This record gives sequence, C-alpha cells and structure tokens, in this order.
Amino acid sequence: EITTRLVGSEMCIRDSYNTLDCIRGYGYMLNSSEIVSITNALSSIMRYCIKGADIVALRREMTIVNYYLDIIRIRFPNRFNYVFDVDPALEDLAIPRFIIQPVVENAIYHGLESRLEKGTLTISCHTTETGGCALCVTDDGVGIPPERLAEIHRKLSDKSMQNVLNVPAGNSLALVNIHNRLRNLYGANYGLDIVCPPEGGTRVTLHLPICLLYTSPSPRDA
Repeated sequence: EITTRLVGSEMCIRDSYNTLDCIRGYGYMLNSSEIVSITNALSSIMRYCIKGADIVALRREMTIVNYYLDIIRIRFPNRFNYVFDVDPALEDLAIPRFIIQPVVENAIYHGLESRLEKGTLTISCHTTETGGCALCVTDDGVGIPPERLAEIHRKLSDKSMQNVLNVPAGNSLALVNIHNRLRNLYGANYGLDIVCPPEGGTRVTLHLPICLLYTSPSPRDA
C-alpha cells in the first residue's frame, strides 16, 4: 500500500509539472510574460518543496522567496515595496528548508493587503549580541489585534516541544509550526517570536544559531 501511494504521488508530481509546462507554453503563444513568470515561479517552488534538502543555505531560501514575490508582484502590481537587508557573511547560513516564505505570505495577506497605502516588506538577517542570528520579516501593515497576538504568544510559549501535527488549525498555524521546527532542531533557546511595534506593523523574528552550511555536520551541533 505504501509503495502504491508513493508511485501515485510521483505520478501526481509529474502531471503537475507537465500541466505547468503546458500553461507556460500557452503563455509564450499569447506573448504573456505574466503567465510565463508565474508558471516558472510555481515550478521552481514546487521542485524546491518536493526535492530540496532538509537544510539549505540562506541564499537558496531567499531565491525561493523571490520566486514567490514574483507571483505577488503580478497579483498586486505596485502595491508593495520590498527591502532585503542580509549580511553577506550569512548568505551560507544553514537553515531548515521553507521557513521564510510562509512568514512572508502571512505578512502580505494578514498585514499589507489590508493597508490602504503602499506598504513595505523588509527581510533582514544579522548576528545578535548573544552570538546567534536574527532573521526578521517586518511589514508596516495593519498589525495584529491585541487579543489575537496574545493567543499567538500563548501557543509559542508552550514548552512541551509538541509535534507540529498537533497544533490547532488557524492563521497562526504556519508560525507555530516554524517555531516548533526550530526548537526541535536547535533546542528551546531558538525559535520564533512576533511583536507589533508601537510605530505599527508586525515583526516576526526567527532566532537561529550561526552555522554555515559548508561547515555544518548537523543542526544539533550548532
């Protein structure tokens, strides 16, 4: 039964790639750069999700984020500014695959989309005074209601190291899952926190150990 499911999954993946190729070809026929860009971006994101390594370099993760933002730029033309402030020395930082894009997606759809004026999304990554690394996704959107923010903090403060599959569904699911992934990989001193600064908007920070991919035998060794 397991083998049958795996074969079925492989066929589904192959068919999805073929479908995207057909759509991309149609985009070329229509001379539509938007269709071509979206299908290229989706293919790259799908391939990364399915075939990527579990631990990747920050530069590779940022490439996937940029593919996602290519789609957002077409979906919301001239709605957002994007700022990238990553320390060049941290471009080879070893991080779990696919932990930035879900945070970026949350920032856009729960923060920036409801903003009437043009908004700004900032992704930064720098070392901290404690010897770790802070990877921040910041938006100047509508922020989070205090009661909702308190509920998210309650879920993040759970020290039980619970399995991510046991997290209740909701808008904070992705954030809690990322938090638990980081804690399970690196220990309770690492993870995710979220604040709404007085000046407005939301800032999500991923706390990571400094461990460069080419020198890292194991995340636990960081």
